[in-house]
Amino acid sequence: MEILGYFKQLVASSIQREATRLYCMVGHPPAIKRLNRLEFLQVRKNSAQDIEDMVGEILTEESRIALDTHGEVQVSLEFDALHSLHIFITKTQHSTEIIGIIKKLHLPTREDLPKELIQVVSSATYGIILLGGSHCCNKDLTIQCLINTVSEAHKRLILTFGMPNTHNEHLENAIVSSYPLSQANMELIRRYEADIVLFSKITPDIMKLAHECVMQGILVIVQVDASSPAHTVTRALSMFPDRKSGINFLADNLLGIAFQVLVSLKLSSDSLYLCDFIMNNDEIKQCIMDDKVATIESKKIVEMINKLIEDEKLTHYDAHPIFVNLMNSFGKAIEATDVF
Repeated sequence: MEILGYFKQLVASSIQREATRLYCMVGHPPAIKRLNRLEFLQVRKNSAQDIEDMVGEILTEESRIALDTHGEVQVSLEFDALHSLHIFITKTQHSTEIIGIIKKLHLPTREDLPKELIQVVSSATYGIILLGGSHCCNKDLTIQCLINTVSEAHKRLILTFGMPNTHNEHLENAIVSSYPLSQANMELIRRYEADIVLFSKITPDIMKLAHECVMQGILVIVQVDASSPAHTVTRALSMFPDRKSGINFLADNLLGIAFQVLVSLKLSSDSLYLCDFIMNNDEIKQCIMDDKVATIESKKIVEMINKLIEDEKLTHYDAHPIFVNLMNSFGKAIEATDVF
């Protein structure tokens, strides 16, 4: 059995028992916290290698370096459509401990989506929207909510690539067709005469298709794993054969940057998404044309996080990694001009 599969099984068992925490440490069976009581799961004791393998599967290379350097690290991951994990890992000379806080995920609703984003998707006939957020954010949930919201008042033919086919049963005005990302091609898109085309991942080939779609009068939304709005645009630019062509395309055709973060609330077992939409106005367009995308930021998300802290729903400690990513990730993005 794979360790990650075993770890997922432990989380699933914890959720079934309505636990809020999962503890994994060397020499003990996994334990859960339920109804303010600590209970051991009826499984084998964790060996040092078990814990090491779990850590290796959970953490990215960057997070692993942080753990080895500072002796502790925290990451947020989505477990399923209804639960997220806030994982704390501590490492000493003698042992490593994993604590997983299980949070019920607040699914995005119409009220959570920026009004400007809904308006643009409802009214624009062509152009491109970049939906950014870290890899732990399930951007499919935001897309699904957006499609549901827009289709309430507008008839749309929507084509998705690489996203779950979970829309069709609930929509009255929209027809949604879903295909694997590997099947994305212009011939299929033309045949469907889609109003909106959505891609679950950004690659050079996907950006080439997005460019063709926009040139043919189609609205395109592309998901981008990125830690800030600036990083989102930088990754998009890195997918073009040369940066100048990317700058020209985005300056003229980018409708806006939707960006979301996942936060875990302090006083409840909930996680929720905060989403902003940065419209491509004259100021943003000039930033792109001058190749100064580092100045693109989400003041609204910072304000929303500060409000949660003021209301004592979020701690400074939990908000710190988000602020660091929002303000410092552009330098990392430059180092990772990742043409896949």
